Amino acid sequence: MAELPDLGRHCSLSSCNQLDYTPFLCNSCEKFYCGKHRFIHGCSNEDRQISDEDAKKNPMKIFLCSAENCNNKEVLRIECTYCQLNFCLNHKNPEGHHCKCMPIVKEKETLLPQAVIDRINQDEKEKKKVDDSKISNKKIKILTEKERLKLEKIETMKLKMRNSKIGIPEGEKFVVFLTTPDQKIRGAVVSKNWMFGRCIDEFIKQNPDIKIDIKNTKFISELGEELNFSDSLKVIFPNSVGRFTYQ
Repeated sequence: MAELPDLGRHCSLSSCNQLDYTPFLCNSCEKFYCGKHRFIHGCSNEDRQISDEDAKKNPMKIFLCSAENCNNKEVLRIECTYCQLNFCLNHKNPEGHHCKCMPIVKEKETLLPQAVIDRINQDEKEKKKVDDSKISNKKIKILTEKERLKLEKIETMKLKMRNSKIGIPEGEKFVVFLTTPDQKIRGAVVSKNWMFGRCIDEFIKQNPDIKIDIKNTKFISELGEELNFSDSLKVIFPNSVGRFTYQ
């Protein structure tokens, strides 16, 4: 290091005198030492006592913690931003001393512009239309005569099981079958002396799983004729069984 003769200092300890490029200054004797003798160099000023007179002139100020049931002291003032009181390191945060002056932070509500909300609603409507279209366009298997008779037989067995609860005189009982748009068969026992409107009311009562908007629904006979609520069952269903559908 001949090019840099002024770099570093020699250790002030006479028995060492080693050149140290990063010397340490002792705050007591104000001399430089190498890393090895930074703290151990027999410093004559290390245990120097402060006189009573100096202590009285510059007394050390102690700050007590304002937290409840805390007696901790700090040599530095640690003030709360909100309540302006002093606290120790353990209670310096507003949450740590349950600060009553800390403002309540409310969760920010996310408000979308009305145009965005309208667009979202419109997209939902369009999606529903597409879904409904997929359902309506789904290919439905048309029942054969054999399949229809089999399903009607099953429905007849179900009707016999609940026959005692219907309350229609035995001589008036008449069975009607409804074929739903998805080719399901549902049956009901009605009176052959009723009008078609009362027949529909009883049919829905016996088949609560069938949801029909009567006011906006057209009922069609197996011959393709539209049925009126005022029609007599004896007229529209001359055979022993009545069959109809709706749309």
